[in-house]
Amino acid sequence: MGIPFIIKRIYCSTKKWKTEMQKNQR
Repeated sequence: MGIPFIIKRIYCSTKKWKTEMQKNQR
């Protein structure tokens, strides 16, 4: 029941990290 929540949280975290990395590159 709480698995999807964890996956969603990780996905959001990864998306944020990717966005930050792209911003740093530029």
